[in-house]
Amino acid sequence: MISSYYGIIPQPIRHHQGLKANSKLMYAEIMACLEDDGICIKRNIYFSKVLNITKETASKSITELRKHGLIEVAIEYENGTNKFIKRYITPYQNFHGVNNSSDNAYCQNNHGVEDSHEESNDDTPCENGQILLYNNNKINKLYTNGKKSIDLLKELNEKQITYLGNIVHSFYNQKHQQLPEIIKKDWKKDDNLINDSINTLYMIIKLDDCSEKIVRDVIKWATDDIFWSTNLISLRGLRKKSNNGETKFTNIYLKYKGRK
Repeated sequence: MISSYYGIIPQPIRHHQGLKANSKLMYAEIMACLEDDGICIKRNIYFSKVLNITKETASKSITELRKHGLIEVAIEYENGTNKFIKRYITPYQNFHGVNNSSDNAYCQNNHGVEDSHEESNDDTPCENGQILLYNNNKINKLYTNGKKSIDLLKELNEKQITYLGNIVHSFYNQKHQQLPEIIKKDWKKDDNLINDSINTLYMIIKLDDCSEKIVRDVIKWATDDIFWSTNLISLRGLRKKSNNGETKFTNIYLKYKGRK
């Protein structure tokens, strides 16, 4: 997901005497950007743009939340190279304090990661390739063998791949022009991004019963729309459910359909 419409700041965080205002707002934005598994994978560059703060301030806010035991942070690296893959932020919502004893350690599933310079000495992996998380005051390191390859769906034919591929390329070319710090100029080298985006569009057509023309026109409209041009950064999450129970694509389509 990119961001939901609402961000939540629970009372224990709103009234927290040890948190700066930016950190409280950061918690709300993290809550608004949770994936279906309850984890936020947004980078500091994203937070700096939407909250109008520097990347350094974003990093400090995340560190402050972590040190107060309000979020857990895990960084995924490529095994053997320490190349950054992704950062996982999990909000801690019980607010009863953090037990620093390693007796409460548990394994965090390894999902896959991009962008953090925070360090930790706690990097003892589990035997099954997972990582021990001892408490919220440490950065937890995950190690994987790199990104999993995403292939095009087998049922796609050449004509469909070409049609949907043109939509995908047009979208990300314009996204690079609009948001060059988020969509890099070498995005075409990311086969996973391209294949996953084509697969998503195909599933909107086939499973959600939407015409090819509507998919093309809605995405083109959203790319130029004042609101959606900054809130639709990737095509990969278009089928994920929003807070109102509809997919992101459906919500965009309804706005497109109701435009003047």
